[in-house]
Amino acid sequence: MSGIHSWRVYVFVCSIPCILSFISLFFMHESPRFLLEVNQHDEAIKILKKVHDVNHRFQEELVYQAMKNNLELFKKDYRRTTLLLLAVWISLAFGYFGLIVWFPEMIKHIQIQRYLGETDQLFDQSVSNMNVTKDFQNRAYYNSNFTNVCFDNLNIKHVTFSNCLFTNCSFNKVSSSELFFQNSRISNTIFNYTDFFDYKFINTVLDNSFFYNLRKGCRLDFAENYSAYWMYFVAFVGTLAVLPGNIFSALMMDRIGRLYMLVGSMAISAVSVFFIWVGNSESNIVGMSCLFNGVTIMAWNSLDVITTELYPTGKRSTAFGLLNAMSRIGAVIANVLFGQMIGINKAVPILLTAAILGSGAGAAWKLPDTKNVALT
Repeated sequence: MSGIHSWRVYVFVCSIPCILSFISLFFMHESPRFLLEVNQHDEAIKILKKVHDVNHRFQEELVYQAMKNNLELFKKDYRRTTLLLLAVWISLAFGYFGLIVWFPEMIKHIQIQRYLGETDQLFDQSVSNMNVTKDFQNRAYYNSNFTNVCFDNLNIKHVTFSNCLFTNCSFNKVSSSELFFQNSRISNTIFNYTDFFDYKFINTVLDNSFFYNLRKGCRLDFAENYSAYWMYFVAFVGTLAVLPGNIFSALMMDRIGRLYMLVGSMAISAVSVFFIWVGNSESNIVGMSCLFNGVTIMAWNSLDVITTELYPTGKRSTAFGLLNAMSRIGAVIANVLFGQMIGINKAVPILLTAAILGSGAGAAWKLPDTKNVALT
């Protein structure tokens, strides 16, 4: 084992739920149907009684009471507060969860575009009587001919053969990633110990060509034209950046006030989004992630406090739970929308996030300030 970063540690941790599940099987009751089939009626009835007691433990009155408590938050005395807080919660969740997903994907997109921009475009090449044993990557061949070429014991990454002709060639012990044959013809060619699955041949004719010892296992083609390190790094550093925001909000919330901290941090978050426009590198995106997360966490902290303080004791937990749950709607919508925005113009996510966070700040401004107000 090569330390805590070994894949074996990961597999062991992932296996813990399965192990616990297996152990728990010994403490589970036998199936009532099985007991009835083996004429153990008393034991079956005893288990069914336990199931009945558990299923009817939560009575309908409790469900009705919970729904009634939620509806009371929208009555005249609390309606305005609830609707304003609902707008703030959803807008903050939309901007926060949308961008923390978008930042790592944006880095991935930048790296892929840079990689593709450096692709060697090769036209009308003629290669013959050659043994290719050195790895090659990031190339695109067009209208090229390969005759008596042996590709042996190498790795091919992000290579496309378009309108190419392969004659009397061989691929032996070749692994690939992002390799495609498009609109090509392959004649009298042998493939031995390769991972050239069907989807790699697009509108390609294979004439008198044979596959031997096709590699088994996962047929997914994992792109290797970007560094996954940056994706994890931006997530880690962005999460670490909330520490200063937590410390600042803990020390200054009583001095500044919950309302002013909430409105100010949401407004700053909305403005900081525009700096993404100049973020054309990994370091810029990491910096933006740190800034946004550090400011937004102060909005979350102040929102948690002001939400609990705006309701009396009897409705505080109900209101907090309802608003927290409803905010996840904004988070889900953000994840779906921002996932579709990768690769399009930055203006769309920037303007959308800024507008929603700004609207949330405006809604928060209309809330009453709870600074120095006694709780009821």
